Amino acid sequence: QLLVGPTGVLIVDVKSLGGKVRAEGDPWILADGSSSRDPVGEVGHLAGQLKGRLAQFSASLSRVWVEGRVLFTADDVDLSGVPGAAGKCFRLAELEELIAAPQHVDSRLPASLAEQAVRALDSAAYVRARQAWKTLGEYSLVEPLAGPETPNRRSYRARDRHGEPALVRLYD
Repeated sequence: QLLVGPTGVLIVDVKSLGGKVRAEGDPWILADGSSSRDPVGEVGHLAGQLKGRLAQFSASLSRVWVEGRVLFTADDVDLSGVPGAAGKCFRLAELEELIAAPQHVDSRLPASLAEQAVRALDSAAYVRARQAWKTLGEYSLVEPLAGPETPNRRSYRARDRHGEPALVRLYD
């Protein structure tokens, strides 16, 4: 999933793994004994590629914050055996806070820079609107917008928590 928000771009790899997970180098050993590639490393690599793509599109876009995180949807996942997971993994209940006020970002994107990022990503990213969403971070979705959308991008008229109008685009 790709989220373009008021502070930058967040790439989210969604995992439904449950139980105790431990890392032995690159592969993660899952609760059932099977192994899986390290999703933190993979999403970090994607974030680096996307950051480079933005910088190629425009020098000003090289300032845009881009980060990859792994979202775990299972309530019983235990990542205590995975070094570095605490800073790169989160649960669904933490998503709104991560989008609205990431701790490592010290400023908001100027609207013009956010629009440049969206234009740059239009050719590389995909969007899927989720009809069940009524809010996204600090934004309340008001209505879908008609217009030149790609099959994988949806735009919404929205309002921030102060009631100010906003445009929200969802990428997948």
